[in-house]
Amino acid sequence: MLWAGIERGEATGFLPAHGFTTIHYLAERARGRGFARQTVVDLVSVFRVAAVDQLVIRRAADLDWPDFEDAVSAACAASAKCDAIVTRDPAGFAGATLPVVDPAAALPFLNRSRRR
Repeated sequence: MLWAGIERGEATGFLPAHGFTTIHYLAERARGRGFARQTVVDLVSVFRVAAVDQLVIRRAADLDWPDFEDAVSAACAASAKCDAIVTRDPAGFAGATLPVVDPAAALPFLNRSRRR
């Protein structure tokens, strides 16, 4: 439901740039190069790309979290001025400066967008 709301323009969704390479790799392993390419094309048509640049990497390193990938994602979200981090693993983002919610808990963000 969250993804569909983003597709309808009820909210803006971001994925960190490094997420696209990870998704491509996993999709290619599972179903081949063509499927992986189409997956990335589909994702980038719905979600904006949160940049991973030098400042994001420095901020992530300063967080000193056990999972550096989560730290980079959190730094990306902050840099992109996101309202929240949506993840299936909120525990991995303890200490994030943004609210961290699972996808179901993010649905009210869509409702808030509709009232604006």
